Amino acid sequence: MRDGIACPRCGSTASSVKDSRVTAAGTQRRRRSCVGCGYRYTTHEMLIDKKLVESLSVIKGQCGRTSIELAKLDRIIDEAIKASPGFRRRPVESK
Repeated sequence: MRDGIACPRCGSTASSVKDSRVTAAGTQRRRRSCVGCGYRYTTHEMLIDKKLVESLSVIKGQCGRTSIELAKLDRIIDEAIKASPGFRRRPVESK
């Protein structure tokens, strides 16, 4: 299955889920196996309520509150995780 999550060892995005369960924190824990090299690794996934994210705002000093720009937030998150080898995000789907 190609799901956008890259193998930490070889970088392949083809993996199969071997085990899946919900953690106490409410995230989905999945044990995956890379189709390319056979390496097993764990991912923790969670759903994000898009309406909640769209309702968030930022206080910018004297300018007051402004709504969060989802494209800018997505770009900032991508920049922040570039240091994490083997992790790739799927693009955010907009309505």
